[in-house]
Amino acid sequence: SVVLYAGTPINVSLWDALSTDQVKKGAYFRATLASSIIRDGFIIAQAGSPVTGQVIASKHTGIFGHKPELALKLCDIRTTDNQVVRIQTSLWDEKGRSHNPVAGPFRSAFDTLAARNAGMLVLPPKTTLQFRLAAAISLTERPH
Repeated sequence: SVVLYAGTPINVSLWDALSTDQVKKGAYFRATLASSIIRDGFIIAQAGSPVTGQVIASKHTGIFGHKPELALKLCDIRTTDNQVVRIQTSLWDEKGRSHNPVAGPFRSAFDTLAARNAGMLVLPPKTTLQFRLAAAISLTERPH
């Protein structure tokens, strides 16, 4: 048995684009592990393993110039031996800057991960995001 402790990083690569004008709170999204999770000489899950996440918040710029917002969490991961394991993670979130119709949209410092277009946040496919386990999990896995 191997324990992954709270705080363990989980890096994922988005399968599809996520955009605040299309995804709604509660929607699920697909991703893959960007790097393998290895603990105590055991491969828990290999890079490329499927991961499921959920949208916790999705808001695009409104007529009053509210900031666009996108918040995500991970729900489960498929391990090397094909177990689907429920996980609890920290939230990944990004709040864009307000859209000013006179001056145009401001560029976010986070544009490398989140492209802004007309008051929405867009995460393109293959964007890498980092989450952290919020609670420890215990697994049985094959040796590395």
